[in-house]
Amino acid sequence: MNDRNKMNSLERTTLRNCERVLARGVETFREVGEALAQIRDEQLFRATHDSFKAYCKDKWDFSDSRARQLIGGAKKAKLVESVTRVTPSDEKRTRPLNRLPESEQPKVWLDAVEMAGGNQPTVEQVEQAVRYQLGEDEPDDDEYETVEVDVCEVCGSEV
Repeated sequence: MNDRNKMNSLERTTLRNCERVLARGVETFREVGEALAQIRDEQLFRATHDSFKAYCKDKWDFSDSRARQLIGGAKKAKLVESVTRVTPSDEKRTRPLNRLPESEQPKVWLDAVEMAGGNQPTVEQVEQAVRYQLGEDEPDDDEYETVEVDVCEVCGSEV
């Protein structure tokens, strides 16, 4: 190992703390994404691995592509905190936002939350909000309108 790969005490402690988050599993993808970002950005893998890709594969058995998804999802979750308390519960819900500039992502997430009635939106609702923002789909004004229907009391079918 050459001198460039040596880490000081603070770096070793930082790496151990980040790895504890990862070892606990994906309790929250955001914690995992932030820990991975720190390991990657500060090259805390360098004492044992030549690359972040090799580190992810050897230590955690996932690809660097998956690591980038988790890192990106964590970044988006932090971004949307500025507009709502309903933040993504998993990284997959943030993927549709990749089609938008970062500046538009919080507003579109909020649109998806509103589609979900103020609850955690589905991936499909986030995708729909993104399509609306991109002008690929037009919102249906009647989509959430309540419609009263007469129902037969005996069989339950519409009359």
